[in-house]
Amino acid sequence: MTDAFGATTTTSSSTTFNIAAAFVTLSAAFAPLTGEALRSGATVTLANSGNVDDLALITSTLGFSTDAASLNPVGQTIAVAPARLRISKNGSAKLHLNGWKSIVSSLPAGTYFLTATIADQNGNHAFAVSGTEVTVVS
Repeated sequence: MTDAFGATTTTSSSTTFNIAAAFVTLSAAFAPLTGEALRSGATVTLANSGNVDDLALITSTLGFSTDAASLNPVGQTIAVAPARLRISKNGSAKLHLNGWKSIVSSLPAGTYFLTATIADQNGNHAFAVSGTEVTVVS
């Protein structure tokens, strides 16, 4: 430690502590879908398990998959307008995403899971797949 006069001293602590570089770790999960999800959108909870707040522009890319793991993406994707969010360390924020209705015409009739890839301007990202399917009719 350095005091107000410039003198330095060494001290010790009886408690062990860790020092880590600042980091943000994002994860995302869909809230349960309503029957109107294609038309009115869906809510995604974006969580930050890092050790600093994330204050950034968030961009989202929306799409569809035929399976719950999103190993089979289908149809077109769409990027939606950025949103500025503050996600506290060990906190979360809700995003209401809308745009699937503008790309649903790229799909044949069937059932699909909604997907959302979410990234901030600092390169942190998360991916979510809806827990239930939506039905597309021709």
